Amino acid sequence: MRGADARRLPLLTPEYQFGTAAFSRNFFRKLFEGAKPPIVVFDDYHELGPSSPVHELLASGLQEIPRGARLIVLSRFPPPKEFARLRVNGLMEVIAPENLVLRAEEAAAIARARDGASFDAGQFEQALNLAQGWIAGLILMLEAARGGVAIRANGVDKPPELLFDYFAGEVLGLLDEKERRTLMRLATMPSMTAEAAAALADDPDAGELLERLARRGYFTTRDAQAHPNYRFHPLFQSFLADNARKAFDSVERRRLNLAAAQALEGSGQLEAAAALLRDASAWEEMTRLILSRADELEATGRQMVLASWIDNMPAGRIEASPWLLYWSGVARQPFAPREGRPLFRQSLPIFMEAGDAAGAFLAWSRLGMSILHDEIADQTQLDELISILHDLKKRYRQYPSAEVEAYVATVMFGALARRTADRVEIARWRQTAFDAAERSGKPKLLAYFRFVDIALALIDGEHARVREQIARLPTPESLGEAPYERAMVSFATGFAQIWSQTPGSCVETATRALADNDRAGVYAYSHSHCSFAISDCIIRGDVDSARIWLQRCGEYMDRFYQRRPSTYFCCVARIELASGHLGAAVAAARRAVEIAAGDNYLYNEALARFVLAQALTAAGELRDAERELDAMKIAGDNAAIDSMRYRRELLHAEILQLTGHEAQGLEILRAGLAFGESKDERIIHLHRPIAARIFARALKHGFSPELVRRLISVMDLQPPEDCGPEWPWPLKIVTFGGLQLFKDGNPLPVSRKTPRRLFNVLKAIAAFGGKDITQEKIIDAVWPDEDGDCARQSFDVAVHRLRKLIGDNHTIVVKGGRVGFDPARCWLDTWAFEAGLSARGATHADVAGTLALYAGDFLADDEDLPWAAPRRKYLREKFLKATETQATR
Repeated sequence: MRGADARRLPLLTPEYQFGTAAFSRNFFRKLFEGAKPPIVVFDDYHELGPSSPVHELLASGLQEIPRGARLIVLSRFPPPKEFARLRVNGLMEVIAPENLVLRAEEAAAIARARDGASFDAGQFEQALNLAQGWIAGLILMLEAARGGVAIRANGVDKPPELLFDYFAGEVLGLLDEKERRTLMRLATMPSMTAEAAAALADDPDAGELLERLARRGYFTTRDAQAHPNYRFHPLFQSFLADNARKAFDSVERRRLNLAAAQALEGSGQLEAAAALLRDASAWEEMTRLILSRADELEATGRQMVLASWIDNMPAGRIEASPWLLYWSGVARQPFAPREGRPLFRQSLPIFMEAGDAAGAFLAWSRLGMSILHDEIADQTQLDELISILHDLKKRYRQYPSAEVEAYVATVMFGALARRTADRVEIARWRQTAFDAAERSGKPKLLAYFRFVDIALALIDGEHARVREQIARLPTPESLGEAPYERAMVSFATGFAQIWSQTPGSCVETATRALADNDRAGVYAYSHSHCSFAISDCIIRGDVDSARIWLQRCGEYMDRFYQRRPSTYFCCVARIELASGHLGAAVAAARRAVEIAAGDNYLYNEALARFVLAQALTAAGELRDAERELDAMKIAGDNAAIDSMRYRRELLHAEILQLTGHEAQGLEILRAGLAFGESKDERIIHLHRPIAARIFARALKHGFSPELVRRLISVMDLQPPEDCGPEWPWPLKIVTFGGLQLFKDGNPLPVSRKTPRRLFNVLKAIAAFGGKDITQEKIIDAVWPDEDGDCARQSFDVAVHRLRKLIGDNHTIVVKGGRVGFDPARCWLDTWAFEAGLSARGATHADVAGTLALYAGDFLADDEDLPWAAPRRKYLREKFLKATETQATR
């Protein structure tokens, strides 16, 4: 304050010697007089020290500040105890340091104000991260960036001199030489406990120094743990590191790096330890760190960290160490299995030459995994691996551990199932794998075995085994930070769901799994989830959604594979087939067969040939379709893929029916369904119109009716033309001999309290032909005594109640003033009776079957309904005439 305002303020004269509190109150009262009281700032308040008498003076004077006035105290320390009354009375607010940190939008505004819109966004983001909310530090770094200095995540290439001068004066200038050297020795540590700091700096007072700096806010923070960790501000750490490079020679710096790395590793800060060892070119220590921590990193889903450590090693050291080669391959397995495969191949002979049984068996196992879980890998490589394992078992009489045995046996189980049909040997290896995985005591290994077992059991049609293993599979969430294992569990669940062997929608499973995979960057099974979702959509007849999933499937395949595997083109073919584009479906299926055969992938080849056979059948190319089924059988017979037999025989039965071999076709259909029933098949991935025809024929002849009805329900199939009463219609209406109603093949439960007039609506619709009847005609028949509006309302209520009773809103169709039954959802015996008698080329047996429908007169119990009489008379005459004709044939 200046001039007259300054002269108004009281002076600290001798009379206040024993009443300084009174002076303080008088001073602040005068200071804040006037219409516009000033904003007063006390900066660097911490310089006073904790025992200064000024605290008491201020505490007294601040009570005189009028409402609306502002006084700001800036300090690195919390408020002294003398300010407690002010805080309790609400006269003082304390703003914590974290609330003063510069926000991103504020920092951007500062950058724009200084540099306009031209500031580099990347450099700005790095500067903001390094400044950690410190305004002065941000401004100094932006100035340096404008001068051409590169700012990186771990510091700046050439820190601004002004910034270093600030640290030198603000912090180091307050310390003695011993304390300065202690801080420089600690510059390599991203965080540290007091004990670790004391050991590294060889200074028992290091922890006390860090605590003092943290308490005063000198670019050092501490967490709230009982044994706190201390961290330097990134820019202050860069400053200390720069000073250390000047103060210590290379020998001392290396010693500090190694000691810091050891301390960091001991506290679990592995990445920071690895960075120090790399910077010190301490390759022996780096190798030890990698080999001692690799298993832990893989188990916690940190394969990319492991890969980066090994990639930073000199190439010669990696190639000379089979374990580094091995772990380099393991680190790539979830993300790029083809990159890991040559590393396993390279390490295997080195392990064998060194007599390292564990290394040899594990390298063999991982090599096998990289082939088994790669759709575009040449599967004949598994034949070579099977032969190599026999040699390994001769060389090493026993496995080094249950864990190693579990890996080997699980991969051998998968390889044999994919390349042979020797179920005795496959079962032996499966049991060995399971026993070893249990003995290992490692949940991850047991989960991997279950994953492999579920996939192979589904392919071989062993569905009881699938359900058993699915029930014991861990949930993805329970696996924590293990993204590859989570992806495998989700894959197994989705695969089981498309076979209806476990509850849930594979579309929902795919949606959750893909979100998880995207977060983790693990795409090994993402395309499979898309193909599962495509199958689910096609089964339900939702082709539009299937196309959306196909696009995602292609994107994931392009991300993970060098080319698209056969399963992609199978999906294309099935979508085109469902859309009625038969030429496109055949072309895509032929491409799928070509790829799968080229990869020697027997299951994928059998699947592709099955899809092609369906497309050819739909296109009327029946001879070619039959040839594809023969080739499909050969592929299936060479591997343990019995699930193909069920669908192959059903499609073969359809082709035989279409080519005039009805008796042979029926026998194969009967046998195929019986086989499916024995395997507890719950769904079939057949073109919907083909499946509907096959199932209608099966029901007509009484083949596996329970299985067939379940499949019709799961696939929500529409009945084919001229389908009989055996089909599980949403509504089946029998009128001959009296009204009977059936829902999904079972008698419709009807309460005795249900009004008779409600059923009269159904009877009237049937009496007037069953379809395309004017509403007025029904209303006049059922409600002849009600006026127009009341009768129409009664009709609407009756239709609503009937739909609710039936449990289907689509069976009774009311549209455009006309009413009737939906022929796609309702079977009416009079329709079948008339169609059967008028069918051309009907055999004597066909006519006999039609006449059997006439179990009595039309609505025999309702002779009191006058509008039913014409229809009754007409149908009786047709029956009598047909019976007479049948007798003379």
